Amino acid sequence: MAIKKQRTPKDLSNKLLEQLNFLETSAELYDRGNEKEAIRMAATLRILLHDSNNSKSLLSQLGKKSIQFYDTVWKREMFNINVPYCGLISIHRGQKKIHYVATLDDVPEIRRIDRGHWWNMIIFEDKDGNSISRKNLILTMVDKDGGAHVDPAVNEDYLRLSTGESLNRKYSVDSKIWFDVQGAALASVRQIAHEVLKTLVPNYQKKPKLSKGITIGGIQIVDGKTPAKSTKKIGSQDKKVGRNEPCPCGSGKKYKKCCGKSKFGPS
Repeated sequence: MAIKKQRTPKDLSNKLLEQLNFLETSAELYDRGNEKEAIRMAATLRILLHDSNNSKSLLSQLGKKSIQFYDTVWKREMFNINVPYCGLISIHRGQKKIHYVATLDDVPEIRRIDRGHWWNMIIFEDKDGNSISRKNLILTMVDKDGGAHVDPAVNEDYLRLSTGESLNRKYSVDSKIWFDVQGAALASVRQIAHEVLKTLVPNYQKKPKLSKGITIGGIQIVDGKTPAKSTKKIGSQDKKVGRNEPCPCGSGKKYKKCCGKSKFGPS
């Protein structure tokens, strides 16, 4: 059996810098359009954060288990309790597509909380009442969906989340055919990576670079016929929407009869 030698604190610190560089590089590639890079980010996050009976996270080896993490979750009480909840992401409607996006520092509130609370916090509740935490999402993506292993069977809750089916956020271009909004799991991993970089890299800040369009946080669409409700509009690249233009939420209705109803009144 090979003899093992304990790593020095300097060696561990260098490994931390190495992993943070991997994370930042993957984040940049994701932001340029390679959304599958989130799978690589998940693997790095697991190395940094996950403690088990058989392994110890890099942060724990460095004695950083008690540090507080930046938390950018949209609070659950901001939303109707009867609709699916996406705590870390928003929906962006650009000129070519509508999809989930990481909002990075463009969030209503950024706070610091302890690592255990942060790691186990619920970030999704689907239409069937299933809950997913940061830890659940990262470990499933790594252990089952290609981060470190491709499992022949994948948790159904995760699979339905990854396709958008269980979140019931839909869009249409003609009000006839409706599609599930894609990318919730990948965008959430990107936002988790942002929180970790913000926590561990001094003065780290980043704003989203999105195509021209509308970004809506907390969008609620319970079926293909229900107008969306926006709790918060964010993003510096938002454009003004005309009253008779299609609503950017994807409902298929005119803006004045959907999200702009309160602005324009009945017509």
